[in-house]
Amino acid sequence: FATAYGAGGRVWEDAPLFLETDAFLNYLFHDAEGTPSFKFYSKQEPRKLNKAERLAEIEKWAPIFHQSVTNTRGQRWREQHAGTVQQLLSKDHVDDLTTSEAKQVADCLNCMNSLQLNKHKFLNPMNNTIETIRAAWKQLVHGHGSEEQRMHACHKALRFFGTSSVQELLGWYYPERYPIRNSNSDAGLRFFGYRV
Repeated sequence: FATAYGAGGRVWEDAPLFLETDAFLNYLFHDAEGTPSFKFYSKQEPRKLNKAERLAEIEKWAPIFHQSVTNTRGQRWREQHAGTVQQLLSKDHVDDLTTSEAKQVADCLNCMNSLQLNKHKFLNPMNNTIETIRAAWKQLVHGHGSEEQRMHACHKALRFFGTSSVQELLGWYYPERYPIRNSNSDAGLRFFGYRV
């Protein structure tokens, strides 16, 4: 999807493509007229679109998104969030991560901000100590083994840190390599006919 979107032109050429596609999918879920992807939030089946129809939908919505973000201030916060996550979870710093810094990382996750109670429960030391958070996040972003194994291990180690949080954290740390995945982006992908 990111390749198909990017082929039609970018609004932020210097930003990682996955961060821009996250902004596009978020726009279709929250801000576009009629919020076209919202209705796919709870559906499992995607729209039935062939390749030409999918490209036509991207070509229809991308210019409207580009116009919207060009006219709206503060739309490039995703790059700041990626920078914050990369700095705080760097190999040189993750072992010294403080509780306050763990909150800063959690504040960067879209899914944690949509469910504030989960963020509160996640950061409660009765549920996850800072040592447990450090170890799980270090293994996720710097560990060995497949991404799938590391993601499952992180999800299992941390309470109230769900699959969307795990996937997003990887995407924020490695925005050139992994997309931001959460329920809103999955709804957008189903809107464009992808089975996720």
